[in-house]
Amino acid sequence: MTTSLGIRPPLAVTGLRRALCVGAVAACLPYLALKVHWLLGGRIGLLDPAFGRSTTMAVANALTFAMEVVALVLAVAFVAPWGRRLPGPVVLLPMWVGTGLLGGILVSVPLQLLATLVVAARPSSPAAPGGPSGTPPIADWVYAVVYAGFGVLGLCLIGGFALYAHQRWLRPGGWARPLRAWVRPAPAAAAIRAVGGLAVAFGVAVAALGFVGDPRGVGGALGDGAVAVAGGLGLLALWAARPANLAGVVPAAAAWLGSGALAAWGLYRFVLLAVPNDLAGDAPADPARLLLEAARCALGCALAAGLWAARPTPRTTPPMEGPS
Repeated sequence: MTTSLGIRPPLAVTGLRRALCVGAVAACLPYLALKVHWLLGGRIGLLDPAFGRSTTMAVANALTFAMEVVALVLAVAFVAPWGRRLPGPVVLLPMWVGTGLLGGILVSVPLQLLATLVVAARPSSPAAPGGPSGTPPIADWVYAVVYAGFGVLGLCLIGGFALYAHQRWLRPGGWARPLRAWVRPAPAAAAIRAVGGLAVAFGVAVAALGFVGDPRGVGGALGDGAVAVAGGLGLLALWAARPANLAGVVPAAAAWLGSGALAAWGLYRFVLLAVPNDLAGDAPADPARLLLEAARCALGCALAAGLWAARPTPRTTPPMEGPS
């Protein structure tokens, strides 16, 4: 619908979208408060007197604080009039990273908690190893607050983004079309098949490694494997246009989540292992782990490239307001 001047009127923001974005903003506040406290030299939640005092940890806290601020700004953008005028990449790139990080947590943490409960219920389960002093550097309640906040933020921010994206990009009919109406990306078909198949194989291998290693790592490995398999299957479905009646947004969302989780978590873990810091401890980096995380990140970027190559052909539908 357009006005007599040919200008598309602003689209209404639903109450659900507002509620989700308010929830996302609220979920950011405890984490931001904790980071500000630590950056100012506070020690709440830190049990080891030497932990977190290095320049590396100060930089890490500043970067994670900035990432949380970006999430807060995005949540506001999804309901504010100026948010519809933002260039597409300004929204999509940080949300791709954010969906990968938060979506990975939403998948992995419940599986990890379940695996922990199963192991704890076994009478013969060994006790969890402690640090040199027998005391962990960060209090348990910090992890509970932080990961509960990440869970709420993930649900609300990704949900708000989904409604925002549906209104801005999906409603004209592009990604919402059934797969039978898509055109296969013939020039990139071989590469897309290879990347999708590699992601599935990688996910199965990572999940299997969780079972042959420490049982307390099974949940995390299953989560890592699940997002990789989802991303690979989503990309293969987009290339093959099967199932024909499935809306393209479903496999696209799987590829979006899988690629973002692989790339973002692979990069995060690679940096955590490669750069000396208090979280990694004094042990030298394992070259095999470094290689695994580098491969994880590279595979996520390849999946994202495949998703872009497998996008639907543009339609002649009038554009939404603002650049996309």
